[in-house]
Amino acid sequence: MSADYGRVVKRIGLELKPSKTHISHTQNMYGGNVGFDFLGFTVRQFPVGKYHSGKSSNGKLLGYKTLITPSKTKLKTHTQKIGKLIDGHKSVPQSDLCPSEPRHPWMDKLLLRCRQ
Repeated sequence: MSADYGRVVKRIGLELKPSKTHISHTQNMYGGNVGFDFLGFTVRQFPVGKYHSGKSSNGKLLGYKTLITPSKTKLKTHTQKIGKLIDGHKSVPQSDLCPSEPRHPWMDKLLLRCRQ
């Protein structure tokens, strides 16, 4: 970790822990990583054409799209929890296990498969 980042962060009243902090690029491979995981979500950027590109505050095309998706580890943990729930309720009808409203928008696809 660069000392420059430490000084910038210290000016705004924060502290970086070298054991927990790593520098990563959200679009290109840097130090063996692309993007980063934060609070159970993965943040990455992908190059796209002009019709799908994000825009800066002044309307200029950026040439990439930022995607924030659930991280693989959190998806795996969530899938295991659902599996344990289903295993513990084998005699309950499937319709009783599926909630009527999804708790997270990204769960829509999972719940649609469950209801079919």
